[in-house]
Amino acid sequence: MKKITITLVALATIGIIGIINKDLIHEKYLQTQINKNLTVKSGIVSFCGHSFEENETPQQLISRVGIEFNGPQTYREIVTSANETLKDTDEIKALNNKLDHLGWQSDEYLNEKISEYKNLSYMKEELENLLAIKKIRDSVDYTKQGVKTARDALRDKLYLSRKDELDQNISKIVNQMACELNDDSLKDETNLILAPLDKTQTVEEKKKIEILSKQREQQAIQNAVKPLEAFTKKFYQFINDVVAEVKIIDSSTVTEETTITNTLTVVSTNAFGKKQRFEVGCVANAVEINPVFGSASISKCFLHKAGKDYGKSIYLYKLKMLVEEYNDEAQWSKVKKLLLERFN
Repeated sequence: MKKITITLVALATIGIIGIINKDLIHEKYLQTQINKNLTVKSGIVSFCGHSFEENETPQQLISRVGIEFNGPQTYREIVTSANETLKDTDEIKALNNKLDHLGWQSDEYLNEKISEYKNLSYMKEELENLLAIKKIRDSVDYTKQGVKTARDALRDKLYLSRKDELDQNISKIVNQMACELNDDSLKDETNLILAPLDKTQTVEEKKKIEILSKQREQQAIQNAVKPLEAFTKKFYQFINDVVAEVKIIDSSTVTEETTITNTLTVVSTNAFGKKQRFEVGCVANAVEINPVFGSASISKCFLHKAGKDYGKSIYLYKLKMLVEEYNDEAQWSKVKKLLLERFN
């Protein structure tokens, strides 16, 4: 009996080793003949952590992963990871609160606008707000610039203490992206992403990054045209379904430095047959990132009478949503929620 048990264990062990060897042989073949990022475990073929579907070939698996790659989502993961790693300490938060208390305006801007608004009766409310901010600044024994300098020094120190952790976290996300897109050159993106955060850069290194950022912003503006138009069309459809039935009669896209605006001129007919023209549009800001992530971040959408600059505006910048996500229903549901709140 003992001999039989030993024999069964030995056979089971041999069987496991056989399966492992079979996986290794299959994996080696796939990696040398098709793609180095293909793996095999228990007979299941995977590519960059994504397993193959029924009747799917390795080539089809690679193609599907690339097609399903979500650039904007990956971009948000990078931003979130950096923010979490470099999260403000309690000391930094206390200085931020001081800065908030002092207002966002510079001393120069504050004095200039107070002087300007004193002679404008219709700016009385804004003048009162600015005078209140000035009163607060005059009542404390520290300056806005002094607090900002102290805050920035603490952030520099925080960056240096967490630099290695930040590098590892961003590299992990970027390497996964490079794998899924089957493009090792994208791994260089790690250095470019980290560069703006690097407090140890030389003047020359900063100049190179600034030049690249400008180039990418210009490219982003061009790339954003079609997806922003599609985003605006979806916003128009919401207006048409929820607010009022309108018909598009014209469309225009205007770019200004790093801002792009798509405006639809629409017409609606009231119950008495009278037609009114409105403008429905969305605004986005170019982001200096690799085109694989996306092009521009949506800022706001608006609805107002044609030729007027005022009306209803829905600010969307807090969503950190790129224009390419107009067809991402999970993201669009967030937009729709804000639209419904604004138009109720």
